[in-house]
Amino acid sequence: MLANDHDQLNRARAAWRAVDLRLATGKIDTKQAADALDKLLYAWRGDQRDLALRVRLADLRAQSGGWRAALSLLREAEVDFPDQATDIANRLRVTFSTLLSDDGADKLPALELLGAATRATPDGPPLADVDLTVGHGEIVGIAGVEGNGQRTLVNAIAGLCALSAGRLNCGGRDLTRTSLLERRGHGLRIIPFERNVEGLSLSSALWQNWSARLLVAGRQLRLVDPQRLRGLCRSALERWSVRFASVDQPAGALSGGNAQKTIFAREIDDDAMLIVAAQPTRGLDIAATAFVWAALRAARERGCGVLVISSDLDELFDISDRVVVMLSGRIVGEFCAPYDLGAIGAAMTGASSAALTLATP
Repeated sequence: MLANDHDQLNRARAAWRAVDLRLATGKIDTKQAADALDKLLYAWRGDQRDLALRVRLADLRAQSGGWRAALSLLREAEVDFPDQATDIANRLRVTFSTLLSDDGADKLPALELLGAATRATPDGPPLADVDLTVGHGEIVGIAGVEGNGQRTLVNAIAGLCALSAGRLNCGGRDLTRTSLLERRGHGLRIIPFERNVEGLSLSSALWQNWSARLLVAGRQLRLVDPQRLRGLCRSALERWSVRFASVDQPAGALSGGNAQKTIFAREIDDDAMLIVAAQPTRGLDIAATAFVWAALRAARERGCGVLVISSDLDELFDISDRVVVMLSGRIVGEFCAPYDLGAIGAAMTGASSAALTLATP
């Protein structure tokens, strides 16, 4: 280390001790201390990778209610300090469990869109100043006449359509500028609009379709064990009651219900935190529809946030804890059960002057 860098690091550590002393003597509160250390972390070049300072700052942020900032700091430290990953992961679990206890789940939504906007795309109107929150253990339904920004919304959440304004947070982490792969690493799962186009490769074997999640998440250069993947796929499909002859058969040989179950078997795993289900029961029979609804409710009970986009209002009324209406790329109404069909219909068509208000029982 150069002498100048050494002096800077010593001054940073002295400043850190001064902050702790002022906090201990009651001259500043935890938020003020966190703000001071935050400036210290990035003001001194020598401290940018100082693990102890990051952990201390994360603790102060958590104590002062800055849960998202605390979790973000710890997750970044987990990446930057792989040798300490286990200890940091343990601290993350403690922080996260503390957050979700004492009625704190609302502080860390599974999904939070803040002033989200996009540019126009061929899939529909752009998003315009969209504020949307999906909590853990909640199913939120998106209603609206098709072509009013629902596809753009899903693409924006997936990272396939960049936000031109606003932010997207998942589980307390700002994922606005991240890729779909990175978002999946933080628990995002997508049940796409078109199961036979976006969800499955109909000409590929079932085990290849199911294994896609595991393969894209791993290292690019590695050995692949097809037999092991076949076994894992077979077990997963059986758990999800998929009717199939062999994991080597093409996905195109499945019925619509079994094709959707295959997608669910791939997407809804133990690491899922936010599930976006787009038209999840379209084209399915009664039995397959009931299976999908049960799977989404079970995910909610496990603490997942679930966002359901559907053109079937009966479906949304049956499964949703809240219903949000989209019109021309905007959120124009939010409704709680028992749902008022007339009010929701008016919001969907823009006929209601009160569409921007929250409808309560």
